[in-house]
Amino acid sequence: MHNVCTFEACESVRKAAESKGDEGMLHVLISVNNDLIAAEAKYHKTCFASYISKSNLKHKSFKEVEGEASYDTAFKEMAAEISEGIYQGKAYDMSSLLSKYRELLEDKGIKAESYSKQHLKLRLQKHFGEEIVFHQHPDRSKPKVIYSRNISLQDVLNASAAQNARSVSSVSFNATQQIVNTARRVKEEIRKFSGITLRPLNVDDVSLESSRRIIPPSLYWLVRLMITSDESGVDDFDHPCPCVKIEDERRIISISQDIIHCASKARVKLPKQIALAMAVHHLTGSKQLVCLLNRMGHSSSYDEL
Repeated sequence: MHNVCTFEACESVRKAAESKGDEGMLHVLISVNNDLIAAEAKYHKTCFASYISKSNLKHKSFKEVEGEASYDTAFKEMAAEISEGIYQGKAYDMSSLLSKYRELLEDKGIKAESYSKQHLKLRLQKHFGEEIVFHQHPDRSKPKVIYSRNISLQDVLNASAAQNARSVSSVSFNATQQIVNTARRVKEEIRKFSGITLRPLNVDDVSLESSRRIIPPSLYWLVRLMITSDESGVDDFDHPCPCVKIEDERRIISISQDIIHCASKARVKLPKQIALAMAVHHLTGSKQLVCLLNRMGHSSSYDEL
């Protein structure tokens, strides 16, 4: 066994591997950064000579003897399609290009399962020459990317940063506008509701079911989807069915009535506010406590009792 001790030997192995499309050897070379000397690689003299032999390379080199015209035609179709994108600054990954090229070959009746990325890379290099660059991601499991040589790494990073900034700004604007539109819609629906009558007060008007009926559907669903994960019945938006858990339903209806009470500046009389004020006053006889709850938006005023 002999140690690889010259850069000429490293280069000969690399060129032979590329000519043969030897993916295994190319992977090994990439893993050691093409430096077989530092990796202390060893070889048999006869095997090394055979591997880099010009006669063997000529026999195994990248050629598609049968149906070569079909290979050329398929490649020209793909090259024409990606050329404009490359010159405009677009990048393509080798996996996508290989899949596309194989599809074009299959359309021409050529079995292309064994066609390798290395073969395609050589064709691309031959066609575009120095106009393109092949970039290997630090994560070797990810495919190489090709792009125009006129595009610098700084251009790519700056373009990416600008795009991310635009995306964040757009998302932020859309989210803000969506919140504003939702608030306007709910407020408009609240204006259409008149609530219940106080004099005379109908006991049936302060039930849970009656309370649900006077809440605008948009407000009900907004509160419900914010405080629970219960989306059952959302398809029938205008006629919501109660939550599975009754305690969740009570909270939704209670919060919704507080919102209506505040948004209408107490103009709309609601079951919760009226019933709570009457119950607290009946149990405690405290005017101060009723006034306190009223100031917090939870009950009607003492004067309305």
